[in-house]
Amino acid sequence: RSFREKRSAIFTHLKQTTFSSYIKESYEEVTEYLKVILKSAALSKKVSISQFVGGQAKLTITAFDIYEAGDFKSISDSLIDKIFQELEKERSTLKLVKNVCGKLSLAGDENIINKSVRYLNIRHYLVHSDGKLPSDFIKELKGNGIAISCDRNGYIKLNYELIKEFRTSVSSLVDHIDKLLIDSNFLSSAFIHRGKNRIA
Repeated sequence: RSFREKRSAIFTHLKQTTFSSYIKESYEEVTEYLKVILKSAALSKKVSISQFVGGQAKLTITAFDIYEAGDFKSISDSLIDKIFQELEKERSTLKLVKNVCGKLSLAGDENIINKSVRYLNIRHYLVHSDGKLPSDFIKELKGNGIAISCDRNGYIKLNYELIKEFRTSVSSLVDHIDKLLIDSNFLSSAFIHRGKNRIA
């Protein structure tokens, strides 16, 4: 191949790697954000422990866990970590977001949540199938107005426009949850700065 072709191939690979890393890291940021929300809400004591535990009622914290934690905040954080781990076992980003909102009695906008989750779900295929998308997922994305492009083997082609739309949608989800928390007087303004909790 000519130098120009090699250079183009290297640039394309670098771009795909950068965009892929952005999606993966953004997903981790969103899940960490959801966990922090639960931990902060738990410390506010505005939600009953039974509402927090819910379907995870069988979770237990041993005397050793309490001894290791040392204080109420650490014990509370440990409990939320266990609850969050149970929620993640369902391996559904949509259920994770809805369950977190449900534990705080937040009525999230279905359209905002569903759209952002479809973008976030791209991460699953980047991690587990090197970016190869199943035909039903491609159909779901396109059927909901998400422009997606794949090569002839079904591997996603990441580009700036897709990343821009991904960022806008996921940031809208974070801003939406922020607003719900503010309107519900769940957390103090010291925790939430409306319009600033955006994905970088």
